[in-house]
Amino acid sequence: MNRAFLSPALALLLGAALVPAVRADFEIRVPFVHVRVGQPTIIRAPFVHLVLPGRSCLPRMTPRTAPQSTVILPGDPPPVPTEAVPDRVVPPVQTTLTRAAAPPAKAPATAMTLQEFASSFKPSEAGGKYEVVLKHPTTGKPVTVSFNLPPGTPKKITAGRLRLEIRYPKGRPVVVRFFRNGNVQVRRG
Repeated sequence: MNRAFLSPALALLLGAALVPAVRADFEIRVPFVHVRVGQPTIIRAPFVHLVLPGRSCLPRMTPRTAPQSTVILPGDPPPVPTEAVPDRVVPPVQTTLTRAAAPPAKAPATAMTLQEFASSFKPSEAGGKYEVVLKHPTTGKPVTVSFNLPPGTPKKITAGRLRLEIRYPKGRPVVVRFFRNGNVQVRRG
């Protein structure tokens, strides 16, 4: 009877001694993801590589028991601070123009006639591209005219009935022609 009682007791004692040494490790491998729970716990996914040392399983985290500090291991990137988004509206940034680019001309509230444009137009000495809205002499409708001016100051700006001419001391003039059908042609000299 002693022997019958000794075997189960020895088995129970031996089992109790070995329980802490048994670990519940497992590993999951699927395409692009590798999770290994054990000592250490490793989680790998695209752009993610976590190594949690000294844990035999991942703890359940609730908002009340979440750790307040973050453990950073050597080789890990520093944590990104989170900041609240400002409530104010950020004003738009004004860009500066380079010397080669001329400032874009703004369309006036009403289209100017050829004579009004010729008397008020002051081009930049750097030249450049201009876009203006003029009143077509025959149709009376506003038409957008784009033209390039060479560097320098024009000698004379003249407006005829169906023609606008910008003359320079050297070189050919820039001529804007208005046709009776509503078309506009810009040519150099």
